[in-house]
Parts: sequence; C-alpha cells; structure tokens
Amino acid sequence: MHASTRISLIVAAFALCVAGADPALAAPPATSGDGAAPARFSLGLAPATPAASRASVRPADAPRLLVEDLRELLRPSRLQGSDAWDAALGLATVGVAASLDHTAYVHVSTRGGSGARSAARKIRPLGTWGGIAAMLATWGVGLASGSADTAATGRDGLEAVLIADGLITTPLKYVAGRARPTAGEGPHHWRPFSGQLSFPSGEATEAFAIASVVDAHSDSVPLKVGVWTLAAAVGWERMQLKAHWLSDVVAGGLIGAAVGRWLVRRHTPASRLTSVTVQPAVVPGGGGLRIALKLR
Repeated sequence: MHASTRISLIVAAFALCVAGADPALAAPPATSGDGAAPARFSLGLAPATPAASRASVRPADAPRLLVEDLRELLRPSRLQGSDAWDAALGLATVGVAASLDHTAYVHVSTRGGSGARSAARKIRPLGTWGGIAAMLATWGVGLASGSADTAATGRDGLEAVLIADGLITTPLKYVAGRARPTAGEGPHHWRPFSGQLSFPSGEATEAFAIASVVDAHSDSVPLKVGVWTLAAAVGWERMQLKAHWLSDVVAGGLIGAAVGRWLVRRHTPASRLTSVTVQPAVVPGGGGLRIALKLR
C-alpha cells in the first residue's frame, strides 16, 4: 500500500468517528437502582478510569487533542538530555541494522519459498488497513461499552499512526530517497527526493506504533506478547516480500514505538503512571511494612 493511501485511511478513520459519533456514548454509564455501575468491557486492558481523569476519548475532541499533541511534540523546550540519549541510541541501532542489511535480505527473502511469501501476504494487512481498522473498532467498542481505557487505546493507536507514519516516516521517506531491494541497486543507494521510498518502513511504523500503544494501556501479559509478535511479523513480511531492508524496518519500528509510548504517557494521568502500595508485613521475630512501587 502506498504511503499516501495509508495516511488517507487514517484521516478517513478520524473523520468517520468525528462525524458519526454520538457524544452520549462517551458519557459515564448510568448506574443501576442500587447505585452500582454496570461492568465495563475492557479487552484485557488496564482497569477503567473515569473519562474526566484522562485525555478525552470523545471523537469530537480528537482534532483538538491532535493539534495539542503536535504542539507539545514540536515544542523545543520539551526536549531533555534523555531525549538526545534516546535518539543517539536509536541511530546506533539503525546503524547496526544497516551493516546487516544485505545479509538479512538474503537470509529472509530467499528462504521459505512460496509458502513463506503466501504467509507474508496474509500478514501484510496488519501494517496497512487492518491495523487502522482494529484501532477504529477498539475505539468504537470502548465508547459503546463505556470503557474509557478501551476507547483511549483505539484513539491513541490511530493518533500514534497518524503522527508517526503520516508526519514523520512518510516525509522522511521522500527526503531519504532510498532504493528498495527490488530496484537491484543494493542497500547503499540513497538519492534524496528521487521518489524511491524504502527508508523507513511505513508499515513497520504503523505496526509498532499500535503495539506500543496497546502494550502501554494493557496489564495483560498475553496481550502484550501478542501485539509485539504481530508487529515483528509485519517487519518480517516486509523483508520476505523484498519491499524493505532490515534497517528500514528497524527505523520504522523505533519511530512508531517511540511515538506510541510518548502519546500514552502524555494522555495518562501521573497517578496512573506510578502507584505506591504500603502493607503491613509480619516476619519471623518481628514485623514491618511492605512497600511496592509500580511503574507503567
């Protein structure tokens, strides 16, 4: 799928939600006669929190929140020393992957035969329309069921893909001008603004952005393992289908994962990021307190 087509799908998903949503769906669920709220649908995500305690999950608020997030992302004063360290580490990782581009290409794309290529084609939608549809559905289910965390997962996933793929990876592709493996020009052919769009991988960006968002919202270990496995599978299929080099996939994955994690942390109240539990503890010969610190 061409990059512009993928971005059009994301924008259309946002527009669909904003145009067709009933604001009442995002309201807290009504309580029953005894004052107890009905159980919420969670999709294995973290326990639901009141919508008012986090960034709004109402579709009508999505454009405003997107603009606010972009302003924060581009604010120079936001950058810290740790950001420079993370960027340097990411560049080093991409550099190591680039040194293995040819070896990895031969190892992945020439093994498995038609069976592997068939599997890769079935996996590919996870990095294109399938991932977008999954996040759109998650958002809708969360709104319909009154689960703010489920709705926030879908909204954050769509926004992460829009920012990471649409506003970072896609422009970088045009600037880098790297030839795809199928061009037969090798992994070291770079010609800026040539229209060759191998670096970074947009589909890997999307898959890892979604995986990062779901992981950050979820307390379910099987779900965490599952989404990262699917993201890795998307990276594998891009190489199996000879569409990208290893470093394209690594760079796209790092961009997507970084943006996804940043968005969730920005939208999650500080009280949800860190929790401290203090309990009495009895041990042989005495007692004391057990202190547990949980970071999300």
